[in-house]
Amino acid sequence: MSLRYARAVLELARGRYQEALAAFRRAETLAATLATQHTSVTSMRSRMLQTLVRLGQTGPAEQALAELGEDERATAEMRTADAALRLALDDPQAAADALAPVLDGSVSGVRRVRLVTALLLEARARDALGDQTTAGRVLERALDITESNGIVLPFLLDPAPALLERHRRYRTAHLALLSQILDLPGGYGGAGSHPVSRGGLGGSSRRG
Repeated sequence: MSLRYARAVLELARGRYQEALAAFRRAETLAATLATQHTSVTSMRSRMLQTLVRLGQTGPAEQALAELGEDERATAEMRTADAALRLALDDPQAAADALAPVLDGSVSGVRRVRLVTALLLEARARDALGDQTTAGRVLERALDITESNGIVLPFLLDPAPALLERHRRYRTAHLALLSQILDLPGGYGGAGSHPVSRGGLGGSSRRG
């Protein structure tokens, strides 16, 4: 299951959404055979919902989210999936509301890679709401975390090249890192072979 999940995440990072969705569904089928729920299942479901959103299948994504139990919907993983869905539905305020408990610490135990995902979505939501100052501050926080751990995978899973390009033109303490991210393949359109993380994937399929 974990191997299929990792393959799905890589396909998502490459922008191959149909292949990612197929791999996620194979992983989900295997997850259903487990006697107890694996710790990565919620993260896997979150990424699968994100893939549905990328494919424009917002209706099925919304239905799948609604069918989850209340406890699972309240996790950081599902709140980020919900935020991605709300942004796709042109409701940035609902996206920001979904992310608020993740960003203010109300949801405990949020992994740093997932926190970067939440921050990128928050920056998009604030930008769509016309609050560029907050969007820039949120992006800088995401870059602070990424600079410390070297894992840039979240920027491929939730690309926002126009937002980052604009941020690069203003004051940032991470100019070199921003340039590296904007030159990545997949969501950023860079050419050639580039590492997804300066130190490897960093176990992203388990951390996501």
